[in-house]
Amino acid sequence: MNVPNKFVYVLPVLFLLWQTMHGNTSSKERNALIDLYELTGGANWTRPWPVSEPISTWHGVVLENGKVVSISLFDNNLLGEIPESIGNLKHLKILNLAFNSLEGQIPEEVVMLKNLSILRLGRNRLTGPIPNKINELENLTILELFDNKLIGNIPMSIGKMKQLNKIILSKNRLTGNLPEALGDLSNLENLELSDNNLEGGVPESLGKLFSLQTLVLAENRLSMKVSPSILALPKLQILYLQGNQFEVINKNEPYVEDIDFSFFRFEGEIIDPRRKRTGIIAGKPKIRLADSLFEDPNN
Repeated sequence: MNVPNKFVYVLPVLFLLWQTMHGNTSSKERNALIDLYELTGGANWTRPWPVSEPISTWHGVVLENGKVVSISLFDNNLLGEIPESIGNLKHLKILNLAFNSLEGQIPEEVVMLKNLSILRLGRNRLTGPIPNKINELENLTILELFDNKLIGNIPMSIGKMKQLNKIILSKNRLTGNLPEALGDLSNLENLELSDNNLEGGVPESLGKLFSLQTLVLAENRLSMKVSPSILALPKLQILYLQGNQFEVINKNEPYVEDIDFSFFRFEGEIIDPRRKRTGIIAGKPKIRLADSLFEDPNN
């Protein structure tokens, strides 16, 4: 069958038009972006996408060789649910949807983003559990899910995420014990789990986190005694323990007096060991907790 000449010319023109608008971005990736736009009220975003324009012009979207590698829509009035098709953005390295009004569960498909290094979904209205297979994000360095309504346990598999540098899950409704496997995260510098319903003791395995600088466990239901090996971690500067059921910590014990904390807060008292004094320190310490300003809206 002969194809009319006009079709022979029209098809290449359409292809060139597509390339001009979207570069080498696949239709699957573009459709995933459109799903995100439509399911989160894109028309009402603070900075909506001009979907008829090239993807390279869309706010917060970064392309490399036509592949979507970053989506940063921090504080952009997203309202709705994260689409399952987010898992089709195979080249994504950064996903920052923090400080919006996202609802529903974190889709399991997020674990398909094998190149993801930064996941920031803090201060939304997300519900349900943390995806059980979160450990499949082997390249993840930052996991921020604070100030949502997440429930369930912290997945045991989190200990397999060896690249993690920062975990911030504060101000949720998480339950259960702290996983022993947290002690396997040798690159971890920040662990913030305050304002949840976590129970049991603080695993001694945390004493292996020699890179840890900030440990925030305040306002949970934790009990028993904090191991001296944790209190003596060489880089630990900020430790918040108040609002739990710990045994009394004697600040005059050698392993407390000799540590090099910047701030150590336990049951309403702030201790500054380097100045060997106690009481409320004048002014606000420069500590970024879950309810403070977001530190890097661009990533």
